[in-house]
Amino acid sequence: MTAEIILVASAVGGAGKTVIATNLALTMQDRGKRTILVDGDLQFGDMALALDLTPGISIKEAVERNDFTNIHAFCTMHASGVRLLPAPMRPEYADLVDAEDLSLAIGNLKSQADLIIVETHHGLTEQNMVLMDLADSIMVVTTPGIAALKNTRLMVETLDALDHEEKVRLIVNKNTIPTLMETKKLHEHLKVAQDKLFYLPYALKEISYSLDRGVPFVTSSPKHRFSKKIRKIANHIIETIDKKQVIEV
Repeated sequence: MTAEIILVASAVGGAGKTVIATNLALTMQDRGKRTILVDGDLQFGDMALALDLTPGISIKEAVERNDFTNIHAFCTMHASGVRLLPAPMRPEYADLVDAEDLSLAIGNLKSQADLIIVETHHGLTEQNMVLMDLADSIMVVTTPGIAALKNTRLMVETLDALDHEEKVRLIVNKNTIPTLMETKKLHEHLKVAQDKLFYLPYALKEISYSLDRGVPFVTSSPKHRFSKKIRKIANHIIETIDKKQVIEV
């Protein structure tokens, strides 16, 4: 059995993809799922920072050596057991890695894990479109502001048009911020079924502190509402994978 690939994407920047991806990875690892993180935000990826890791090598070195067979050797291990394939160390190196390189890296990691969580740069770039084709599930992250919701709706509509409708799940981050959009109407506005829509509370001060320390929030504050909601998303992912495996059998 090969790994399930989950893409964490967003229409706009600042939605909270890194926080969600890293906390979800630690939660899944804690549930016994061998998890690998791939930082697909090649210019300014912050996954290593969020995990307090200082990688010596990244996907850039794998591309330079044309060594995707041993791509696991370019990953950095976190104390939790989660492995990270980091983005290049400097933004100018991002152009050395293309969509095909990322696809090859992820493809060769599939035998090394139960779950691969890939964070993308925001938007519908050519690279992201390739990764979306590769993914088993696409977690689109948004915030409840009107502009973010407008662009997220356009992204969801585009993914539907590309036959990715069944893959899409939506995460509304910072959901407790006061906005003009009522929470109960979000699924209608975003054209997503209620059971595919998840909410995460606003916890700016606490989460910013956890990022600065490089300690994922589910580890430092496991009883916080945010951590509980992350575990709810993890439960959904596990249930989806289990159902898929039953169907395949």
